[in-house]
Amino acid sequence: MNKPLQELTTQAGVTEAILGEILHYFKKEIIAKDAIVLRTGQVSDSWYYIESGLMHVYNEGDEGPETTWLVAEGKFIASAESFFGQQPSLETIKTLENCVCYSLKYADLRYLQQKFIEISRLSLQLMERQIVESNQRIRLVATHPASKRYELFCKHHSHLLGRVKIDYLASYLGLSRATFLAEQKKVYKNLKNSLKSDSK
Repeated sequence: MNKPLQELTTQAGVTEAILGEILHYFKKEIIAKDAIVLRTGQVSDSWYYIESGLMHVYNEGDEGPETTWLVAEGKFIASAESFFGQQPSLETIKTLENCVCYSLKYADLRYLQQKFIEISRLSLQLMERQIVESNQRIRLVATHPASKRYELFCKHHSHLLGRVKIDYLASYLGLSRATFLAEQKKVYKNLKNSLKSDSK
């Protein structure tokens, strides 16, 4: 469990003296591709750390899934409102790849928060990060034209390209499939022209 160890240690200042007790509550899970981790309407009971793999968070729209979040290895994931508020989820979480995760139950988190200030600090930091990332996506969609959205996505989330269906990526960026493909084609064309120029 090296990655969760590093996450807990670096982000929350967890000492070796208490690591063993904390990690006892994390349960290793291997979740197959295309599995539903949380359905809309269910109350989330688990907070996941993704050691490897990729998950898709979405709302059910009239024209298919509306992507709100794409979460890959090295990140924690939960439907925040559902998990921390213990209320029905407004979104669905599904695996896009086979995932190796470590899950922490809600009751265990609350117990650990009371016992260790480091865990309260960690959960607060992760919630703040999720809020920041959510606001960044809203700002990206609301204030930038299609070309800039695609450019910034490639710059900051290149690890997701080729791993996520185009429909999901387009939805995440607030673009139609056709617009996403058009922007992708422009980037490839510019890259090809650049390579040609460099070779002359």
